[in-house]
Amino acid sequence: KSRGRGIRCFNNLQEIWSYVRHDLTEKWVAQKYIERPLIVHRRKFDIRQWILVTDWNPLTVWMYGECYLRFAVESFDLLNLD
Repeated sequence: KSRGRGIRCFNNLQEIWSYVRHDLTEKWVAQKYIERPLIVHRRKFDIRQWILVTDWNPLTVWMYGECYLRFAVESFDLLNLD
């Protein structure tokens, strides 16, 4: 889902596991929320790097060779979080 639709926030790994364990056949995407956002010229931005985990034991991780940055349209201001 995009633009925030279907997003769930959790405080720890146990909460995530409790949420996803009911359907382990489903595909899930997890990302870490950055408490202190990256800012360039008063614009928040994030770095998108794609990773695929194909096995847990042994841990097998594939990383896509390229990434991209996304910049916010509006200026970031901690005093106005609307």
